[in-house]
Order: sequence, then C-alpha cells, then structure tokens
Amino acid sequence: MKATLRRVHAAQKDDEIPPNEAIIAPLEAELKLVRMNDDNRALDHLSKSKEASLLDAERSGEISMAKASWVERLTQIVGELEEAVMSGGAAANVEEKKIFDCELARAKISANGDAVVIANYWKDTDKKVMPVKQWLEERRVFQKYITI
Repeated sequence: MKATLRRVHAAQKDDEIPPNEAIIAPLEAELKLVRMNDDNRALDHLSKSKEASLLDAERSGEISMAKASWVERLTQIVGELEEAVMSGGAAANVEEKKIFDCELARAKISANGDAVVIANYWKDTDKKVMPVKQWLEERRVFQKYITI
C-alpha cells in the first residue's frame, strides 16, 4: 500500500492521475473485505474446532461412563463369585481333603516301594543294606569314572 502511495505522489505532477482519495478508497474497501474474510475464516475455524472438541469431550464422557459401568459390573460379579466360593467352600474342602488323603496315601505307598527297590539294589553280598557312608563313597568313585 505504501508503495502505491509513493507512486501516486510521484505521479501527481501528471494531470491525468485521479486524486489520492479515489485511489485510496477502493484499496481501503478491499482491505476491509480481506480482513472481514480473514475474520470470518478464523471464526469459522474456531467454531469447527470448538464443535470437534465438544464432540470429542462427549465421546470421552460416553467411554468413561461405559468403563465405569463395566467396573461396577465386574465388582458385582466378583462379589457374587466370592459368595459362591464361601458358601460352597465347606463342601468342596471336605471333598478335596478326601481326594488329597487318597493321593497322599498313594504317594506314600509308591515312595515305600521305591525305597525297598533301592535298598535291595544297594545290598551288599551279605544281603544287608549298605551303610550310607559306604554308598556315598561308592557313588563318588562311580561319578569320577563317568566324568572321565
């Protein structure tokens, strides 16, 4: 705009050039239109941004409400399960104790059988069970031969 004014002042010597007001008025009107358009675009952008933010906030609120609902439902389910376990726990414990006792008895029988087999394997020539000290010494010697 300043450059235009300089040209106008420089050319004022010429009689054919219109007065400054005739040149400046359309430029000012155009400038006002540009500023109004810029302001309108900025307002439009802000409105759209505000609307998008409101929609995001609404979606976030809905998601939060859904999550809270799920948490409440999970808490309720956990409570129901705890009640079921507590009420059925006594009967289940008796049954599980019977099963545990049977398994323990089987394990003891198996361990005793294994102990007899091992003891018979380690008997010496006199049919006596080898003393632990002797067994450990023979085992140590045997392992030396294996690692060599």
